Amino acid sequence: SGVYTNCSCTQSGEATKGDCGGLCMKRFYIAITLVTVSNFFLFSGFAAHAIVYQRIVSEVDRSLAQGIRQTATRALGTLPSPLLFGWILDKFCVIWRKTKDGTSGNCWIYDIDGFSVLVIESPNLMIHLITSQYWFYGLW
Repeated sequence: SGVYTNCSCTQSGEATKGDCGGLCMKRFYIAITLVTVSNFFLFSGFAAHAIVYQRIVSEVDRSLAQGIRQTATRALGTLPSPLLFGWILDKFCVIWRKTKDGTSGNCWIYDIDGFSVLVIESPNLMIHLITSQYWFYGLW
C-alpha cells in the first residue's frame, strides 16, 4: 500500500511512498537559483584575472605567467579539493554499508540538512571570501 508506520524519522510516525509534495520543488528551485547565481560570480572573474595578468606582467613574460597561474590553480584547486570534500562528505554519513568482512563500504544515507549546507553554503562562503580578498587587494 505504500504507507509505512512506526517510523522514528517522522513526527507523525508514518511515511508514505512517493513524492514529498510541493516543498521539495520549492527547495529545488531555491537550490538551483543559489547555484546559478554563485556560479555566475565564480566564473565571471576568469576574464578579469587574465586581463590583470596581461597588464601587470611584462610582454615577454606573459605566456609564462599565464602558464604558472594555470598550473598553480589546477594544482591547488583540482588535487586537494576532491579529497577535502570527500572527507567532509564522509562526516555527514548516517548509515554505512557493512561488507561481509566487517569493514565499512559506501555511504547509504546522508544527513540531508548538513549535506545541503555543505553543498550550497560552503562554496558560496568560499567564493565570497575569495572575491572580497581580490577586492581588498585591488584597492592597494
